[in-house]
Amino acid sequence: SNPDDPATLTANRLRAAGTDYPPGLLATYTSIEPGTVGPETRALLAQILAAARPSTPYDTARAIESYLRDGAHFTYSTNVTNVDCGGRGLVDCFVYSRTGYCEHYASAMVMMLRVAGIPARFVEGFLPGVRDASGRETIRRDQAHAWVEAWFPGAGWVDFDPTGGGVGLPEALPAGPVVSAPLPSASALSSAAPSP
Repeated sequence: SNPDDPATLTANRLRAAGTDYPPGLLATYTSIEPGTVGPETRALLAQILAAARPSTPYDTARAIESYLRDGAHFTYSTNVTNVDCGGRGLVDCFVYSRTGYCEHYASAMVMMLRVAGIPARFVEGFLPGVRDASGRETIRRDQAHAWVEAWFPGAGWVDFDPTGGGVGLPEALPAGPVVSAPLPSASALSSAAPSP
């Protein structure tokens, strides 16, 4: 895909997306159940935002993703049986213990985005498999994975993977040309696309 093509999703297009969220989507995907996010998670989000000083929702999402992925901050481990959470919920336990696996990383990022007012959802699926000479792809059960999607006006749901330890989806978006205007709405994008 060509970053100069207006139909290609780029980091700069997402930076220019703005915050014109549909009210129903905003209410649903920024809601937080009572007791889900405690002081540890809110304090870490404040620390990440103070250090990164993001100016757009996209930059906020990338700052959270980068911080969580960094092995200097969190340790990827599928064995969390020895972690003592002291009665904390899942997200605060992960932020407190700094140890966990994909579901922990993704849950923490979703809640931080929601606290920041950015629509986000938790996604589970599989990492890409191995393709043989015939083109057949084999996906094993141990390739199950969890990641995050954040919603951007004009672009829709965009993947982010905060999981550290070298596990997960690569960052795939090119920076692209600088964009100063908000993205067109999804309906304008689809009507401008050529027919197949």
